[in-house]
Amino acid sequence: MIIAVLTVFLLLSCYSDISRRLIPNYLTFGLMITGLAYNTWAGPGWYFSLLGIGTGFVLFLLPFLFTGMGAGDVKLMMGVGSVLGFQQTIVIGIISSILAALYALIKFASKGKHKELIHSTIGQASYILTKTHLNDFSRENIEGDTIPFAVLITLSTFSVLLWGWLT
Repeated sequence: MIIAVLTVFLLLSCYSDISRRLIPNYLTFGLMITGLAYNTWAGPGWYFSLLGIGTGFVLFLLPFLFTGMGAGDVKLMMGVGSVLGFQQTIVIGIISSILAALYALIKFASKGKHKELIHSTIGQASYILTKTHLNDFSRENIEGDTIPFAVLITLSTFSVLLWGWLT
């Protein structure tokens, strides 16, 4: 039952992120409250949800602060964490980040902008390591194309759930 509810929240978030590049608070906070309520009364407990919420926040805080990730993406990950707990949230965060990197590589390579991507990556690393330079290339549109991260979170969540069912 809770997986069906999670699926609805994720699909609605995808639709909103694709169409408006915005994930509404009623979806993200609604998912957090739903996960917390479910795990408090029918699951492992409220602490399970709070650990998941905290994990989602911590995982995506730096990308939010230093790249083009939106606050809605962070809150959506916190909502996923409230339902699935911290262990699966970590795996989902890693998978969605890998998918984002692959998406960016493919997009930049297809547009012949691989040199700009390499320069931007070096700029990001230099800022993080030395706090001297931040070329915020990630906030730029690639000819009107940005990454709707809710889609990557959703694909990652489904892959983790499917893997759990298969094993």
